[in-house]
Amino acid sequence: MSYRAMNRAVALAALVAASGTVSAATLTFNGALSATDPTFNRPTSATALSGVGTAVAYDVFTFTADVTGPYSVIGDYTAGGVGSATGLDGYLYIYTAFNPAAGLANLVARRR
Repeated sequence: MSYRAMNRAVALAALVAASGTVSAATLTFNGALSATDPTFNRPTSATALSGVGTAVAYDVFTFTADVTGPYSVIGDYTAGGVGSATGLDGYLYIYTAFNPAAGLANLVARRR
């Protein structure tokens, strides 16, 4: 996949798993996508994988919510990335456990 095509289909996979604990605070995760990042077939819904975004670069950020309740998760894709100086066509996925070989498994939320 070319850098330009990859730029249009960038994914950020977030895991809800044992790691940094989240409570009534703001956590910031920083990352950058590159041509050497691993890839996966991104979901287009809770039940379907993309026919176009089949080799999408991703980063994984792990966190745990220690208090039951609503949380806001925001993706900011303005810093550029693979082949881009202007930003990314970013996606945010939240999984209870992420397996890049099975993009629909354990998916709890997605946002474009």
